[in-house]
Amino acid sequence: MFHAASKSARRSVAARCRACLCELFINGKKTDPKKQYVVHKGDTISLGTPGGGGHGDARQRDPAALAADIDRGYVMDSSAYG
Repeated sequence: MFHAASKSARRSVAARCRACLCELFINGKKTDPKKQYVVHKGDTISLGTPGGGGHGDARQRDPAALAADIDRGYVMDSSAYG
């Protein structure tokens, strides 16, 4: 049995918004955090967690590393520097 998070973190000074909650998927299907689930042998469990904010000033990041992350879909070009 799994239980998803029911409360988000308080607003941070930097983010000025509530933290995203973790999402639980069983066999690729998003679960309802208010329900209980039985996981069977062979089932696949995936967690979608909030991404990290990184470390340091994003404007000082290596442009080649940023371009690679954009190409991989890790970050959108429009939001690469906040």
